[in-house]
Amino acid sequence: MAAMKYLSVEGVSKAFGFVPALSNISFSADRGETVCFVGENGAGKSTLLRCVAALNRPDTGKILISGENVFSSAARRTIWRQIGVLEQEAFYFYEDLTCFENLELFANLVGTDDPAQLVLRTLANLELFANLVGTDDPAQLVLRTLANLELFANLVGTDDPAQLV
Repeated sequence: MAAMKYLSVEGVSKAFGFVPALSNISFSADRGETVCFVGENGAGKSTLLRCVAALNRPDTGKILISGENVFSSAARRTIWRQIGVLEQEAFYFYEDLTCFENLELFANLVGTDDPAQLVLRTLANLELFANLVGTDDPAQLVLRTLANLELFANLVGTDDPAQLV
């Protein structure tokens, strides 16, 4: 019996509307093995990486890390502590994730002990602030604030936007 691979991608397909980005992609890799994706712009490389990092859910197929589906809640939190995807955009929010999940992802990346609780406290505080400034969408206020903070951090030349808070 063959040993289980650390990463297993099986029959993954993903489309955006009627435009296919991935079509029946399968591969596996052992821990420590290097895998390289080469292709033209629009070939699906970034989409595949976002799927492996549990940031975009494929339409079909499955992605397993250590035998566990990357889209299970427990696996997703573990993966977000181990895998990061840096895209060309200055600050990117993942469309397949809810506002809460986007914030939880970034809370996981900074290594907080209880990311979900941190997000809930932040959203509760932001809702109070949103009421003060007269907006009815505190989640969008959070996302705009985080994006603006990242842009400002880039302008002043710091690698750590949290230092600006």
